[in-house]
Amino acid sequence: MRIGLMMGALGGDDLNTKVLDAARRYIGDGATVEHLRIADLPPYAPCDDLPDALAGFRARAAEMDGVLILVTQHLSGVTGTLKNALDWLGAPTSALSDKPVAIAGLTCEPGSTFAGVQQVRSALTALGASTMKQPDYSFLVTDDTFDVEGHIVDVTVADDMVGFLTAARGYFAHEMRAAQVDAPQPHISGQLPSMSGSLPSLSHGLSRKLEAQLVAAPLHDHTGPVSAVDAAVSSVANPRRHRA
Repeated sequence: MRIGLMMGALGGDDLNTKVLDAARRYIGDGATVEHLRIADLPPYAPCDDLPDALAGFRARAAEMDGVLILVTQHLSGVTGTLKNALDWLGAPTSALSDKPVAIAGLTCEPGSTFAGVQQVRSALTALGASTMKQPDYSFLVTDDTFDVEGHIVDVTVADDMVGFLTAARGYFAHEMRAAQVDAPQPHISGQLPSMSGSLPSLSHGLSRKLEAQLVAAPLHDHTGPVSAVDAAVSSVANPRRHRA
């Protein structure tokens, strides 16, 4: 799983780098965190032809399996560099359409990041992203949060970081699986041609039962020959085989 990370400035590259390294360390096996750097983006202005650097930034964000956004706040709103990046991700079309995104507050001084986080949520709604709603996290980090090797020594921050990344990974995986289920299946011609006339009345009854089965079936990985979807279809189509 490829996960992109955008974050607002904390007043120095060193502290932001430590946060990035911590995210990479705590994300767990099977996933990588890639920095979607926003500090060097030019100020947003509508244009027909995007410079190569902007086109590359948008392309990298679009190809991620999920995106993390750590929101910094200034003057009761999101900081300029982060808002600028979101503006570019929406021009000329959204690079985050249907993209699963998880956001959390980030600050190096005591205080709330609520206003900045809500502003980013509003922007992500306009971009058509699929934003994780709960749980809410906000990280207070300073130089004292890390040791000389960049490890988090504040137990509370470390626990919250792991909790946030774990929740985000679970949300991204769920959204990826849901997208696969919703994807149109290829039509295989030549199957059941003689039944086409009798399918409408039969399929209506099956679909009502099947929908109830699928809603109740959890989404999780299936490595065996029978998936939750297959089992639901089988139980509806062959009720006698599934009686206790």
